[in-house]
Amino acid sequence: MAESVHSAAASALGYQHQTWWALLELLRADHGRPDAAICLELHDDIAWEQAGSATELLQIKHHQKSDRQLTDASADVWLTLKNWMDTAGPCDVEGPALVLVSTQQASPGSSCTRWS
Repeated sequence: MAESVHSAAASALGYQHQTWWALLELLRADHGRPDAAICLELHDDIAWEQAGSATELLQIKHHQKSDRQLTDASADVWLTLKNWMDTAGPCDVEGPALVLVSTQQASPGSSCTRWS
């Protein structure tokens, strides 16, 4: 049977990827975060939180096509930056750490390679 035009399979897989990444974050967490909590879809796709404030925001991007690359012109980069600018606390000089996690490879020579 052909996949419906209205299928939510790709979105569902993306949300599942977020839960897997959150589990990985919990497993990799060191004992230096005993009072921290991890949240899904509250402050960002995934966020580490301490005392009710986000300390790290993670944007999780999942793509099924493995041949795509993350470039300076990628929609994922610009949408992520927009999300972070829209939710930034201008009074918080320190602010949370910002992390973009993607299944795409960073394109050689792009600014994305400097982040990895």
